[in-house]
Amino acid sequence: MTCNHFINIIYLLCLLLLGQVSCNVGDSCTEGNVTTCGGDPTGTGGYQCDNSNRCQCTADYYDSSGVCTAKSGFNGICNSTTECFGNLTCLSDGNCGCDNNTHYHDGNINCVQKLGINGVCTSTTECLGNLTCSSDTDRKCVCDDTQYHDEGGYGDSCTTENSCNVVNGSCYMTKCSCNENYYTDNNMCKPVAELKPTGVVIEGTPTSKAGYRETCVTPGTDQCGDPNTECVDIGDGNKCYCKEGFYTNNNQCNNAAELKTTIAGLIPKTNTATVTWTLPTNSQFITSISIEVNGIINKSSISNTATSSEITGLQPGTMYSIKVISIVNTDRNPKYEVKSEAVPTTTKQPPGSNCNTSDTQSCTGNLTLESGSNCNPSDTQPCTGNLTCINNKCGCQDDHYLYDNNCYPKLGYNGDCSNSNEVCIPDLICYTATSTCKCNTGYYRFTNQCKPESYKDSNSRCKYKSGEYRSTNQCRPEIYKDSNSRCKYKSGEYRCDNQCKPVSELKPTNFRATGSTATSLTFSWNVPSDTYINEYVISGNSFQDTTIQVSTARTDTVTGLSSGTDYTNIKITTKVRTDRGSTTEDAVSDEITDSTRSDPVKDLIITNINSRNLTVSWFYPDEDMGVLTAYILDVKIGSECIQQYIYVTDINNKILVLLLILISSGNSFQDTTIQVSTARTGTVTGLSSGTDYTNIKITTKVRTDRGSTTEDAVSDEITDSTNPGKPGPLNSDNNYDTTKVMNIGFVKPTGGVDKYIVEITGPGLNTPFTQEPTTNSITVPANTLQSGRQYSISIIAVYNGKNSVEFVGVFNTLSVGSDPVKDLIITNINSRNLTVSWFYPDEDMGVLTAYILDVKIGSECIQQYIYVTDINNKPTTNNCAGVTPTYSVKDLKAGIIQIITDLLPYINYTLIVTPYNNVGPGSVASKSALTLAEAAGEPSNLNVPEINAKSFLVTWNKPSLKTGPTTYYLYLYEQKDLSNNQASLLVKTYAVQGFDTEEYRVNDVVSYWYYRVELQASTAAGNSSIKIISEFQTSSSPPGKVESLTVRHKSEIFTSAEVSWSCIKERNRHGVIMYYTLTSTLVNEDPRDIQPKEICTFTETVRVKPGEDITFTVFATNMDFKGEETVIKYPAPTGKPKLPKEDIILIPNSEVIEQTSFSVTVCPSCLRDETNGPVKITALLVCVKDKCDINDNQLTVAKVRSYANWQKVSAQSFDAPYRVTKDTWYGDKGKDSTSPKCTGLGWYPRNQARNSSCVMHCSVSQPIGTYKTKGDDSISPAVAGIVGALVTFIAMIVGIVIYCIVKRRRSKQKESKEGTVNYTPHSNGTSNPETAAYVNLPNRNSDVETAAYYVNVPDQRHNEEQGPYASSDDDLTPPVYETLK
Repeated sequence: MTCNHFINIIYLLCLLLLGQVSCNVGDSCTEGNVTTCGGDPTGTGGYQCDNSNRCQCTADYYDSSGVCTAKSGFNGICNSTTECFGNLTCLSDGNCGCDNNTHYHDGNINCVQKLGINGVCTSTTECLGNLTCSSDTDRKCVCDDTQYHDEGGYGDSCTTENSCNVVNGSCYMTKCSCNENYYTDNNMCKPVAELKPTGVVIEGTPTSKAGYRETCVTPGTDQCGDPNTECVDIGDGNKCYCKEGFYTNNNQCNNAAELKTTIAGLIPKTNTATVTWTLPTNSQFITSISIEVNGIINKSSISNTATSSEITGLQPGTMYSIKVISIVNTDRNPKYEVKSEAVPTTTKQPPGSNCNTSDTQSCTGNLTLESGSNCNPSDTQPCTGNLTCINNKCGCQDDHYLYDNNCYPKLGYNGDCSNSNEVCIPDLICYTATSTCKCNTGYYRFTNQCKPESYKDSNSRCKYKSGEYRSTNQCRPEIYKDSNSRCKYKSGEYRCDNQCKPVSELKPTNFRATGSTATSLTFSWNVPSDTYINEYVISGNSFQDTTIQVSTARTDTVTGLSSGTDYTNIKITTKVRTDRGSTTEDAVSDEITDSTRSDPVKDLIITNINSRNLTVSWFYPDEDMGVLTAYILDVKIGSECIQQYIYVTDINNKILVLLLILISSGNSFQDTTIQVSTARTGTVTGLSSGTDYTNIKITTKVRTDRGSTTEDAVSDEITDSTNPGKPGPLNSDNNYDTTKVMNIGFVKPTGGVDKYIVEITGPGLNTPFTQEPTTNSITVPANTLQSGRQYSISIIAVYNGKNSVEFVGVFNTLSVGSDPVKDLIITNINSRNLTVSWFYPDEDMGVLTAYILDVKIGSECIQQYIYVTDINNKPTTNNCAGVTPTYSVKDLKAGIIQIITDLLPYINYTLIVTPYNNVGPGSVASKSALTLAEAAGEPSNLNVPEINAKSFLVTWNKPSLKTGPTTYYLYLYEQKDLSNNQASLLVKTYAVQGFDTEEYRVNDVVSYWYYRVELQASTAAGNSSIKIISEFQTSSSPPGKVESLTVRHKSEIFTSAEVSWSCIKERNRHGVIMYYTLTSTLVNEDPRDIQPKEICTFTETVRVKPGEDITFTVFATNMDFKGEETVIKYPAPTGKPKLPKEDIILIPNSEVIEQTSFSVTVCPSCLRDETNGPVKITALLVCVKDKCDINDNQLTVAKVRSYANWQKVSAQSFDAPYRVTKDTWYGDKGKDSTSPKCTGLGWYPRNQARNSSCVMHCSVSQPIGTYKTKGDDSISPAVAGIVGALVTFIAMIVGIVIYCIVKRRRSKQKESKEGTVNYTPHSNGTSNPETAAYVNLPNRNSDVETAAYYVNVPDQRHNEEQGPYASSDDDLTPPVYETLK
């Protein structure tokens, strides 16, 4: 299967499908990429891709049916010798081995030529024929003892063909010589085929691209690695150099545009201007700087470190375009120019010249504060130019002087003060004889400074003390000076900066030979300084001294030498000038050795070393110092020479093996003969461009022993093609109309072409326009190029991956008109004027005849200026229909400056300049500028047409002219209070944006209140005057709430309360208050109206019902509306039930009471007084004397209910009161009185009664009794003695009232557990029925005194659930309830 590996992906596909790659030899491949031939990427796969892009086998592999298969080693299986490694032969037994007749196996994989007579050997197998390896110490191939050597070795005389004992040799012309197809090497005959050329390649198709300054083949082709380099010949052959416009930095080509400077400032004067600039980062690659003024070089050769320069030769009041140019040394141009952006400036008018008063910059620079003007140092730039604000005056620092409103550094010693305005630093004056700054009178020069004469003696020496002189600011002993006031330290020293230094310091270093020829040597060296050196002398042992004049080159060539000669003891001597008159002293370098001999041969190596033989090889030396005539090879043991071989160029010498090489092709060109040299390269000329050449081979013509004839050793054949011919020129009928699709054709080159690489560069193309067509024409879309411009076009033809020589041409697109004008700028902009200026266009496409300047607002043209060279040759235009243009006759090439007046503030004007030539209008240039704002105009007709209770609308008319972004400020004033109607208090300012806004609604104002508004328009440039309207009053609306509404209880009266409030605040009345209204939720309580009064607090006494929640409402009414209600909820408090002073419990008068019970009579009506609240519960309590701690301030409903019954208390010896009635007890129906029966009493009855009733709290009657129960006769005296205490029986009535504010209700289940006493009122309906209760007293055996208490039973109308109840510790002060919110 055949795999054509055009790319590695196909290789991977084969590998995936087949598991291995087996590709035919001869398949296509990518040169240099072994993987495309199926080889292992590590390089061991046996494949290689040759320079014809075909797969071939490497030397250790053979072609087996298209697959590269490894060759067999010694004894490996084979079918033919091509399958054997090295020079092994496929023997008849099918194994790779050696021909035992002529070769022997060296133990590795090579067959070695057997040795002839006297050849050094180690065993007989190494000897030829029947020779044997002697056992002598020298071990040579000789005849054994039974035979002798028949002369017949190589070169011996012979008579017959078979009389020679030479392998591959025979008798030829009476001498033993090599057979045909064999040549002689060391008396052995070797096959000519061994000299078959290998590694044949066609130069010009390199496999890798060349680096910077490396050799390339064909100029204009893509052979250089750096895309910014190209193959050119600039005088030293074809090499890769930087392209035009690129400079070199560390062998890299960088765009020279990086070295462009930026103009930082321009200070124009009358006839000069000072320009400053900033340098780029890599400014060290700039060789110098030039200044261009209006396209002409004004100043050049400025230092590459300078950042400012003065431009001279200018005319006053003239506009100039300034550029700073970086001069760069590139490979193509040592003075390549990189220009900055142009900056315009106008020189100043001289005093007395006419100027425009509206232009603040025409006379005084870029600011108006000149020298001496008052200034404010806090201002960031108060003074003109580089003046400084010093003591509130514009001036210069002490180390600068003032000239033309600018500060310049004062000049130091020797400074050039030829200009009258220049000033020297203090202590120096401008010496007119030399126009330089020198020391003033009374000063002397000391290290470029002027010191007072008082520091010197009469001899200008230090006068520190006698006997010393001045030397570099030190005083040294006089003994170190000679009569000429020079140093005389000692011989061998010289004077340098008033110091004596050793001559040896000027000894040359790094002295070396840097080049040689057959008759010359070139040397170089270094020295610290040339200042004190008169000359150099180079000397040696065999040539005349050579004197060299001092220069910074520090290199020289000694000529007239003998070739092939060693020169030793070569040194260089510096002749140093000292203080010893005209003599000099020497500083001598170290000695070196060199020669004019040839360089040694290259790559001398020894290979194939065994015990008896070795092989030596070398190549021609790098420098032959002439043409080599011979090599001599000496073989030595120690210092003893044992063999010598001499190789000469004499044609008669048999040593010269190769005569010539023949390059030939079987199909397309004549054989080319190349003379033998070490270059091993040749050029075949006369070929056709873009043509494939096949079967190319190289033949070595080997001289043999067969006379003048040669025999051939032929290389493998290769295939290649020549580069395509150079394309171009451009077709003469091309139409370069940029408004249409352009087809640019060119002449097709000779030979084959696969494609073209076309690149167009020129104006408007940020990157080149490129195409790669296959035909000799390119297509450029419409409007890709600019009209009337010149473009460069580059065309390269490509064939078989090889590029032609580049065709470079230019073409001009059709001209529709001129280029736009240059450097169109707008300056001096204020609110009503501006200045516009421009320069002549780069390309006028002819001669300009006019400019037209249109001034527009949007699309509307408002002014037009026309500049012509001839007033009779006016351009035709309708750009500004209806506008009368202003005509001027001008020199259009000198630049135009025009002041545009009569403009409006804060308008964006567009200025359009159209150049005209003989074709018509050209490309326009336009700039826009916004005029400055002015103070706002006056708004008018301020009015308030709509007034509501909570808002009003303000309207006005905008100013007649918009002078900038406008904000209207609306100031709102209101009356302070009701004491007057003047709206004098500023309460708020509203900022209303937008010039066209003419109304604003003011919200959230107070009803029935006086207001006033003011209006002012404002821009960033200033404000209008304030517009005012008189006070006005808002409409009425419902009043707000009254203030501080409270309800307060009146002392001990629980049936009335006081309701109080304050007037509504003034801002909430929203009109005139007519009256206040008070309402109550109490039944039959009518609303009452209260008139306003001067004192704004109100108190009304109202009726309440204790125990009920009553809601009071208060609101105001003005002349139009009822106001907002204020509501308060008042829980009316209750008091203790009222009890009469008389007794309400009647006890029988009998002193002896029945032992276990008695009856009492109660007055129920006495317990039913509900004036202070409804009664909720009544009860009868009984207690034993001294256990009756019952206090009405401590009793509550819960307390009363908590008293235990008789059964529980009797079990505890009656240690606490107990209740004898149920919760619901109140008496029997229809009875006026009730006689409850008290049971369980003790002995000795003594009775006493007290009444008590409860509402929120309890009222207790006065105690009645005591009574003692009768004793039980059956009780023993002992028991009677123990129980013999008195028992007081006290009856009390306790009324407890539970209020509706108690929220928790008990469940019926809980109520039933506590028990209930039902009662029925008297049938006659009397309001105070008596109620009877039966009282259980302590039993008759107790003999204790007891007391009884009554607790009232609630009426059914108030039979509400009870609890919780207030304790005796609760604060009983009547509460004050706040207004409900």
